[in-house]
Amino acid sequence: MAKSVPTVSLCNVNECLLRNGHGPCQDTCINTWSSYRCTCDGLPGTRLAPDGHSCEDIDECTVNNGGCSHTCLNTLGRAFCVCPEGYMLDEDWKTCVDVDECANQRSIASEHRCHGRCINTVGSYRCERVEDGDGQHGQQQQQQQQGGGGGQGVAADGAEVEQPDYDTLCPTGYHFNTTMGDCQDTNECIELNGGCQQHCINSDGSYYCSCKYGFKLDADKRSCLVLNDSLKLADVACPPLFPPRHGYLECSRPIDEIADGPNGGSLKITNRPGSQCILKCPTGYRLEGKFSKICGTTGEWIGDENGTCIRYPQPKLICPTSVNVELHPNDTESTTVRLRRPETDVSWERDVQVDPYWVKKDGFSLPLGSLNVTYSAKHPVSKLHTECNFLINVLPGSPPRVDFCPDTQVYTIEGRHQSVKATWEEPVFSDNVGVVTITKSNSPGTDFGAGSHLITYEAHDDAEWKSKCVFKIVVNVSPEQQQQQHLPTAQSHFQLPILYNRFYF
Repeated sequence: MAKSVPTVSLCNVNECLLRNGHGPCQDTCINTWSSYRCTCDGLPGTRLAPDGHSCEDIDECTVNNGGCSHTCLNTLGRAFCVCPEGYMLDEDWKTCVDVDECANQRSIASEHRCHGRCINTVGSYRCERVEDGDGQHGQQQQQQQQGGGGGQGVAADGAEVEQPDYDTLCPTGYHFNTTMGDCQDTNECIELNGGCQQHCINSDGSYYCSCKYGFKLDADKRSCLVLNDSLKLADVACPPLFPPRHGYLECSRPIDEIADGPNGGSLKITNRPGSQCILKCPTGYRLEGKFSKICGTTGEWIGDENGTCIRYPQPKLICPTSVNVELHPNDTESTTVRLRRPETDVSWERDVQVDPYWVKKDGFSLPLGSLNVTYSAKHPVSKLHTECNFLINVLPGSPPRVDFCPDTQVYTIEGRHQSVKATWEEPVFSDNVGVVTITKSNSPGTDFGAGSHLITYEAHDDAEWKSKCVFKIVVNVSPEQQQQQHLPTAQSHFQLPILYNRFYF
């Protein structure tokens, strides 16, 4: 008996409907008759990988070094230029230009400045030793350039001076470099591998851990867990991450990930499960918030992404408009000046330089005349500078001026009252450096009895000069009260106390 052969109707299956329209593709899926194809048009800086499904990063640094004059740092979708120490990025964000430390020595810690001739070098600077007859000055200059960190220093008179612990003043992840006079990144991976089980990758101001191929980073972000074979060989990859504006991503891509692959070095590992990416900001910007993503086993990024790179503001530095001081009564040619510290948001001891440098002391002596003072503040991380200037004027000593002093005022006690309330316009004083305090023997509105009362106001300025305003309050009794005072004692119902008959001068 012959068997019937069933007929098969062909229909097209749209594979691109899966995964919200991505289908089996990492980026764009295009459906075709009985098949599909993948593209990476939606991910700038990437291209289709040899597997035909995933997107791999295009290393822009391989073409003309990414346009960078020095180091090109490739990230997913973008490339950034990085400069070595002693250089900074120019306005084109590609060219590294030398930092001329000699052009602005106020950016250098005072103990490391050149007291002779400053010679700028590529990426650094040096001081030309200016020796006197016995070479002592040159030796002192050399010691200053070799100055160490905190602890005991030696003053000019040989006395030991306690040096501040600069490391406590630097942001977390940085230490103070006494040679350069600023805060520099600390490599946490040097000690105990940063606490990482496998790979420790140092970054600017921080570090992070990563794992070899076949492992994934645990929740503690230090330990590595073994992936099962199905996950290791499966086509699981997270899509490229794109950093926020002004930032770039540092991702865990250890070298031995390629060597440990199942194809003996031919495997291209890109964002496999366990890969970690963190947001970094270039010089002049700082990270606000947190951006740290880990590629999960399902091919999705997990973690925080609310971080962004914002430009560091100029350091805050507010100087007084001018400072006027005057000679004290016992001074003849000079006086001791004590200044208040300017208002700033950086460390006064570490980040603020003063010209002349000795003005930074708590007290210093100045002669008659004017002195121009410059404060310079430098942010320890962004290296941004700001300056302000003001004058210190040392004036001849003089007491406060009495601009107004009341005349003698006369009051009369009326009726059966024993006193009268006296009021007056208070004296006015002025001074070349400003009146500090005014003392007075009585205040307006005080009750006075019959008699003459001496009222004294005394003004003091900051240099301890003083001046007085003295006037009288004369209180008389009415004619009726005078008649009662002449009556016999037995008939008198009112008698002024002897106190009110006294006169005060």
